[in-house]
Amino acid sequence: MKHHIVLVLALQLLHTSSGGLLDWFRGTDEQQAGHKVGQVFVEVLTPKGVRLWTHHNPDTVELGVELYVKFYGGQTEALECGLCKSTTEPIDGKFMLENPDLVARFGDVIEYIITTSNGTTTRRHPIRRVFVREELIKPIGRCVCRDRAPSALTEAQGRALSEVQLLERLILRALSNRSDSCEAISNWLVLRSEPRNERADLKEYVQLYLDLLNLRSKRTSPGFGGGWFPSSMVVKVEDHADGIAFQVKSVMEKLKILELLNLGGVLADFDGIL
Repeated sequence: MKHHIVLVLALQLLHTSSGGLLDWFRGTDEQQAGHKVGQVFVEVLTPKGVRLWTHHNPDTVELGVELYVKFYGGQTEALECGLCKSTTEPIDGKFMLENPDLVARFGDVIEYIITTSNGTTTRRHPIRRVFVREELIKPIGRCVCRDRAPSALTEAQGRALSEVQLLERLILRALSNRSDSCEAISNWLVLRSEPRNERADLKEYVQLYLDLLNLRSKRTSPGFGGGWFPSSMVVKVEDHADGIAFQVKSVMEKLKILELLNLGGVLADFDGIL
């Protein structure tokens, strides 16, 4: 009977108290408001720098980040914090944090933890991970803006090229570069990028890079590369002064890769003809 009375009194106290036990666990609406974080944007700047920003929440007094870069094909244990900062001052309506000297490359993984303070309590948010893709890499001075409309595609960009057109381009390029014979054109290309871990599998790195470029080209140029998987075209790879040299199955596949995937000049003709 005593236990029953104690339980009833406890329930009544919980129900009538303005700061009940559940509120103690959950926090009041005012406390929660200062810890709400909208979409977080991560930008990898070139040649170096990493920037992170989110839209300013007026209830958040301070926003901080602990950010780590994990190298592609490299160690998986926790690395030294590459961007450990906090800010109380919004810039153009954004909480923005940046390390201009931090280097992240295509294929790396960025892990970060957001911290927020509402002036009374501080909260560490769950860890987030971002794979460094082509669209995250920006020249210094550019910013990912939510309201910025994507650039319009030309008709030529939205139309898949036939093999005849590709061959025509190959011949014209060879002639314009004063090549005496198209026989001088090999089926080798150069990827102007390389993993920072010397023990990484170079062929796997090239295949992953090509597949990610292929995904990117499909988003920006509808009709390009449909049903085509460039990673399966890679035969062998070798070290090269400008990155990684790789051989594909045919000259036609080489030209397709150059035409469809050469975003930002990351690919080059091994022969210097095309």
